[in-house]
Amino acid sequence: MHRRNIILIAGAVVIVVIVALLTGGEDELEPPPPSTANVNEVVVEIRSTLEEQGLNVMLISNHSANAARFELELRPTQLILFGTTGIGTALMQEQRTIGIDLPSKILVWEDESGEVRVAYNSPDYLKARHGVESVDELLSDVDAVMTRFHPNMLGIEFIPTEGQGLITIPSTRSVDETVAALETILEDAGFSIPLVFNHSDNAARVGQILKPTVLIIFGNPNVGTQLMQNQQSIGIDLPQKFLVWEAEDGQVNITYNDPFFLAERHGITGMDELLTNMSNALANFARQGAGTPPTPTEAPVEEPASERGDETPQESDG
Repeated sequence: MHRRNIILIAGAVVIVVIVALLTGGEDELEPPPPSTANVNEVVVEIRSTLEEQGLNVMLISNHSANAARFELELRPTQLILFGTTGIGTALMQEQRTIGIDLPSKILVWEDESGEVRVAYNSPDYLKARHGVESVDELLSDVDAVMTRFHPNMLGIEFIPTEGQGLITIPSTRSVDETVAALETILEDAGFSIPLVFNHSDNAARVGQILKPTVLIIFGNPNVGTQLMQNQQSIGIDLPQKFLVWEAEDGQVNITYNDPFFLAERHGITGMDELLTNMSNALANFARQGAGTPPTPTEAPVEEPASERGDETPQESDG
């Protein structure tokens, strides 16, 4: 059994965990009693706690509500994106590609037994995938606090090699031109774009310097729901993302996640045809955005216009 390097904890624990992480008061806190809260209640409580601690909740995407709009079934599943500019910028100054896994994410879902689960990307995952040594210094308390407050947490170990699952291609355009091109391409293909997050502008607002780096989050429930029906935990990696960034030498690049890597990470099987179509579509979109002609094998997934969906978030304040 794989361990996905996503930490899974009962929904009742996460609020105490977040408070401990943000206040440094883990020695004074004790685990709360079991909770009967549903997914929506847990999400509301997590959001409230994050905002009380001065963290910016940038997006809440209700995967199951998005699926229901297209008459697709998915147990309650919601994704929270949040972050602190200082920590995120420091990590990206060391390795820009980590911007595809930022802002931080918390997935809340109801499993087959009806129990609410919570997941986040562990520091070990980010460090291994992006080769960022400062993760230890900046995020070292996360796993320790999680273990303290839920010693029997579930998990599957999946430690990637550096750069695993990251596909990067050069763009012939500037960052702004590449982002604009990708937005047009995605919208024309029927995808929704719930969030375009400018990491470098965000850093500048607090007096930090980061070369141009922009994250585009986009999705289609007709595709993503099928993956979550197979393994709900992949909801932490959905919607899909393009990271557009300028390297130190001035070269602009587009980085995105390999769907087959995400499937391996979450233990998804029997969906090679869908994953191949996703891979071809993403490669085609990226090459068009970069101003590079796609190859014949990179034709986008064709869907009737009436069936194309979006990944409109339940809420968005970023």
